[in-house]
Amino acid sequence: MPFSTFFKQKSAVSLLEVLIAAVIIALTFIPIMRLVDFGSVSTVKQGNYARATRLAQELIEECKSVPFKLYEEKYRELGSEGKNEEDLSNTDFFPKTQENIQKFVDEEGKKGNLKQFKLKAKIKGIRNELNQLAEIWFFVEMNWVDKGDLESASEEQKRTVKVGSAYHNAEII
Repeated sequence: MPFSTFFKQKSAVSLLEVLIAAVIIALTFIPIMRLVDFGSVSTVKQGNYARATRLAQELIEECKSVPFKLYEEKYRELGSEGKNEEDLSNTDFFPKTQENIQKFVDEEGKKGNLKQFKLKAKIKGIRNELNQLAEIWFFVEMNWVDKGDLESASEEQKRTVKVGSAYHNAEII
């Protein structure tokens, strides 16, 4: 090929080739964008689980810091026949944790990451042979959904954290 002919040929890209390249690039970015979106949603979910677990443990530890005598006074029948378990959700045994739970619900609710948060806290008493309250078990369950409402959510949309721990009465015989 003569030198002058080489410069007369134009190497250009057709519009069809540009469109095909753009489609290929777009198709490769769609899965990547979905992966990024899935990762951010998973991060939020795991963050909610971690924070709810920490708050449940904090609630139990705050309840354990209350003198055992206060539980004996408030729940006189706890651990006796027919009165083995009591609701602890509406007491003043964990005011600091209640405040932290409310902050968690408010912050994540504003972001849209947490819907219809519910807290259930129960105590179970165990008495010894002398009918003394020897041990209290704390059970905390936190339920929420990330989107929608708790009642109509499917089982895979519901989030639950359950934590339990015992508090032994060191003052009994």
